Amino acid sequence: AATAYESEFFQPLKQLRMVQLFVFLVSILLILMLTVYISRTITRPILDLRRKMDIAAGGDLDVRVDVTSGDEIGSIGTHFNKLISRIQQQQESLRTANRELLQSMDELNRTRDRLIREERLSNMGRFVSRISHHIGTPLGVARTAASHLKSFDESFRISRQTAALDRGEMNGPPDDFTDTLDLLDQSLGNAARLV
Repeated sequence: AATAYESEFFQPLKQLRMVQLFVFLVSILLILMLTVYISRTITRPILDLRRKMDIAAGGDLDVRVDVTSGDEIGSIGTHFNKLISRIQQQQESLRTANRELLQSMDELNRTRDRLIREERLSNMGRFVSRISHHIGTPLGVARTAASHLKSFDESFRISRQTAALDRGEMNGPPDDFTDTLDLLDQSLGNAARLV
């Protein structure tokens, strides 16, 4: 009778233990489910943000993070989007500056080429001027000498026709005539060396 009494006495305790065990198991299950939900709620946006960062690091700057919350993760996503937009703006500014720089370089190259041509023409003009001076001077002297010889020849012919030559003129050309021939020969030789 004592065992029946004990079993009847402990029956509510056994039921209470079963209820406690059931409540404990249900609580553990609910805690696990809540943990998984919270974990996914936090890690999914972080993983999405990391994936989008990897895409942007690969060079695709059209990627954006979908901001669905106003918490810290949403704030990070907003800042990421602003950063990517700013990088795009700076890249576009660099492209524009690069185009302008290339245009300036083209213009500088054209100007340099034009200045080189003008300098060459100027140098050629100075060269021609020097050459013409160096050739012109001996040729001018030669022409003067030839003119002097022509004048001497005319006066010699006139003198011979009129028989007005004296004995010194008959023996050979005067020294003036010989000097003029030497000057003519020297001037023409100088001009020939320059050419």
